[in-house]
Amino acid sequence: MAEALSSSFDQWIRSLLNELQSNDADMSDFVQYLMGIVTSDSETDEEKKVAIAELLADLDLKHDHNIDNLSQQILDRWYQLQNTNDHNSNSNRNHIVINKDDDAINNALINAMNQMESTIKQQKQNNDHNSNKFHDDIALKKHKSQHDHNIDNLSQQILDRWYQLQNTNDHNSNSNRNHTGINKDDDAINNALINAMNQMESTIKQQKQNNDHNSNKFHDDIALKKHKSQVLAKYSEISDEEIDYGIEHETNDNDLFQNTNAQVIEDREKKTRELQHETHKKQQEKNKIDANSQKQKDDERKKKAQQRAQKQERRR
Repeated sequence: MAEALSSSFDQWIRSLLNELQSNDADMSDFVQYLMGIVTSDSETDEEKKVAIAELLADLDLKHDHNIDNLSQQILDRWYQLQNTNDHNSNSNRNHIVINKDDDAINNALINAMNQMESTIKQQKQNNDHNSNKFHDDIALKKHKSQHDHNIDNLSQQILDRWYQLQNTNDHNSNSNRNHTGINKDDDAINNALINAMNQMESTIKQQKQNNDHNSNKFHDDIALKKHKSQVLAKYSEISDEEIDYGIEHETNDNDLFQNTNAQVIEDREKKTRELQHETHKKQQEKNKIDANSQKQKDDERKKKAQQRAQKQERRR
């Protein structure tokens, strides 16, 4: 009879676990452990219930079940089968009733599980819908906030631009007058420098031409004198040494004259370069001062424009 009881419970528990478990794992070891718990005489019902719950917790069930309730149902089922076995006199009738009870319990348990699964799915769908709606609301609020922020920035830019143009217009006449005066000073300096350079260049060219002309003329005179001396030497008592001495003396004098003129030209060119360098340096300093002055004016205009914008913002 004990074997029949164990077999009946074994079949029932296997059928139940196959319905609840999410995989097709072999349940033989689990059923054997479970039989050892329910048939133990050394443990109380509460201890058996705790031991069954620990075994169920290790299984991969389809849904989140109440392990304690499921443990109690298994223990109750064991006692029910045990009581049925004790009343063997009405075995046939009781067996039919037990089978009906088994089917009713199994069907009720399966229906409860299916209903729970359907409820969980519906709840998940509702949560997903609410989550999507929540994110859509956040995105819409964020877009609206960015749009309002862009409008505020655009309004501020328009207002700043108006004050900037207004400030530029207030200083336009002074700026134009100052700029015109600076340009006139620059033109005067440049024109004076160009005229001085042209005049000096013309003087140097003229001096060089005169020197070349005098040098050529001097050499022509020497050649002529030498020719005359040679002719006269044929008809007079003038020695060749005296003729050569006279020619050499005149040549040395001409070289000294040429060196003196070259030194004068070099000095003039040096002074010209120094004048150009000095003028260029002064022009750079003047340009730097003008640029700093203009930058300071621009900074002052920007600062005033910002102050006006801040005042206007506070008024709003």
